[in-house]
Amino acid sequence: MSLASFILIGCGYFIDIFDLVLFSTLRIASFQELGVSDASYWSVVFLNLQMTGILLGGFFWGRMGDIKGRSWSFMGTILVFSIANIINGLTSSLIVYGICRFVAGFGLAGEMGSGIALICEKVPDHKRSLYLGFVASLGCLGAVLSGWLGDIVYWRYLFIGSGIAGILLTLLRKNLLEPDLFRKAENLNVPRGQWKTLIKSPPDFIRFLLLILLGVPMWYVIGILWSFSTELSQKIGLTVFTSGQAILWGYVGIWMGDMLMPFFSQLLKSRILSIQICLVFMLLGVIYLFQFQPHTVLSFQLTNVFLGFTTGYWAVYATLCGESFGTNIRALTSTSLPSLIRFSSIPMMMIYQYGRGMNEVNIALGMGLTVLCISMITTYFIKDTFEKDIDFQT
Repeated sequence: MSLASFILIGCGYFIDIFDLVLFSTLRIASFQELGVSDASYWSVVFLNLQMTGILLGGFFWGRMGDIKGRSWSFMGTILVFSIANIINGLTSSLIVYGICRFVAGFGLAGEMGSGIALICEKVPDHKRSLYLGFVASLGCLGAVLSGWLGDIVYWRYLFIGSGIAGILLTLLRKNLLEPDLFRKAENLNVPRGQWKTLIKSPPDFIRFLLLILLGVPMWYVIGILWSFSTELSQKIGLTVFTSGQAILWGYVGIWMGDMLMPFFSQLLKSRILSIQICLVFMLLGVIYLFQFQPHTVLSFQLTNVFLGFTTGYWAVYATLCGESFGTNIRALTSTSLPSLIRFSSIPMMMIYQYGRGMNEVNIALGMGLTVLCISMITTYFIKDTFEKDIDFQT
């Protein structure tokens, strides 16, 4: 893989994560200007719209990535969410705002999955997780920047700025080449980008479902603990901690995890074992957050950094997803899996929303314990793919 291609993929994920968490950091300020009274309620509605767009976009861009090409999907996905963000920054209508969050989610869905497929197919077997770790760490810096700027820059400027940056990156990507593995698959008489290919193979379909469950804890931390940290921190006596701060410090932790966990995976010679270790420490972090309840801003920040570090198994998880399925459905699965994981925040947010006015802390804790225990169980049923040869069809 050329350095230029690698940088373009990394910059795309930087903008992708920047935009993904941008609404969480700007929701209160933007709703106040638009005259929305119940910010928490409409935050859930708009986050659900964005996640629904991500789900549908994951299916669309994944299929197109296997049929039209990884680079084609890579171009389209960033263009769609860039245009949506520019309109989002210009509108004063709550309805248009919601539509923009849906369309932006639809566009966001293909960015990481296309990048996973491209990197897995362009780099040597023993370097996949390291490359993906570096790309994921760039994305984390996008979230850190989003969390920081969200507290100091006017919300309209941020939406418009991220859209303009995405369009500029789209122009730079126009000469991005397809991987040799994809070109080889084009010449084979096998169906590409078809869900029925996955469904007709019970072992592959079961693996797909297990991988969804394995990734849910990451979005529990991001979509619940951090997106609603303003409300949750108030429940434990902190009144000056915002969602933007939680996202900023949390993604500092994810950045460290994404940089270190791929090396740890190489040392252990196992994707699964490194993920299991992260899940155990994530469980300890969640228990500490809700049972011991850090009562200072510093301790709350450090807790979010620790939770972010444990969530940093994302790079190893992404490698596992890319190595688990054949070239003919690799973009489909690599794009759909992150989208389905992000979409899992909808039922989690519905449960959290139901708990408003009750004991939100206990509901959030119970939710975390449940998803973490389920994910730990799934690791014993997923085959490890460390340094697997991915030149195969499903």
